Amino acid sequence: MSKLRLDLINPLYCPWQEPIRHRTRGGIKEGRRPSVLPHVNKLRERVGAWRRAGYPSITGTTRRLLEYWFEEAPHRLPNSSTFFQYHWGQREAIETIIYLYEALPTQSEHKAPYTIKDILELLGDSFSRTEGIDPAELLWPRYAIKLATGTGKTKVMSLAIVWHYFNRLLEGNSNYTDTFVIIAPNVIVYERLCEDFADGAIFQKDPVIPPEWRSRFDLQVILRDDSAPPIRQSVLYLTNIQRLYPPKEDASPRLITPTEWQSKREVAISEKILGPEVRRSKGTQKDPEPLLYRIARHKSVLVLNDEAHHLHDPNLAWNRTLAELHKRLQEHGAGICLQLDFTATPRHTDGSYFKHVIVDFPLGEAVDAGIVKVPLLG
Repeated sequence: MSKLRLDLINPLYCPWQEPIRHRTRGGIKEGRRPSVLPHVNKLRERVGAWRRAGYPSITGTTRRLLEYWFEEAPHRLPNSSTFFQYHWGQREAIETIIYLYEALPTQSEHKAPYTIKDILELLGDSFSRTEGIDPAELLWPRYAIKLATGTGKTKVMSLAIVWHYFNRLLEGNSNYTDTFVIIAPNVIVYERLCEDFADGAIFQKDPVIPPEWRSRFDLQVILRDDSAPPIRQSVLYLTNIQRLYPPKEDASPRLITPTEWQSKREVAISEKILGPEVRRSKGTQKDPEPLLYRIARHKSVLVLNDEAHHLHDPNLAWNRTLAELHKRLQEHGAGICLQLDFTATPRHTDGSYFKHVIVDFPLGEAVDAGIVKVPLLG
């Protein structure tokens, strides 16, 4: 009977610590596991230097959030004796997003949030040639976050939402938004996301919001089947992509006028306070306006795509739908201000990686940290 090798199953470091060693076929090796993406290795170095320098070139709001999330950890969870701390992959993910969207533009003459073309030109290596990038991918910033399955992508989503929400509220910066759209590829993933985001559960159970700001967090969550218009300023829409597709041309949906929309909103607010009006007819009256058009009434949105390997082709309906949303938002606002694509496998059908990957936290690193269990054959 073979002897169990503890060096193959014991964590090499704490989950929240920066990776300091990794497993190889020849044994344990000092230093972090290199990413297969050269530009990600360079980004890690830049973000690490920025972190060690004390996060320069960010707003006071962002600084407070980073301080609360990572410097004041571990956090005691509400109504529990359990303590919680974000692991390194989650920390590095939100730090890299903030670095590219907020800190780097502030430090440079670029000013606007970096697109993937800007990032690749800045880092410049053989993999990172900008040839082949579809111009449609540069209409707004898009960042792909590669996190191994089981490492908590939804927690990074919640951090990104809170970061934008409070910068919009407290800084009044137009680069930030208080409208969010989380998109699942199918009903199964949608239902899993509902466990965290329906009724804003994740914002209550996780240490996402500093204590002094919790009373100011007022985010309405609208699920895919909710027909009532938003009654709050800040809204999170949660849907699967199929519900977001534009209607077919022959469907001829009736678009609601601004007056009708305001009337519906006033009724929704009244019913929230006083309760629903007693009606003789049974059943629920559905809003005839498609979800895409309802979201497009806002000025800007942050889009968060889960299982985003489904976006591997620019011509897919998912990508075309986001382009349509951006176009409609720009008719009276800024459009999609940022798109975050979360997946464990950011690859095209030919096996090549998405160019807009900015974070790589692979399964091997999750195993080394003890975040997921070592797969054993038996």
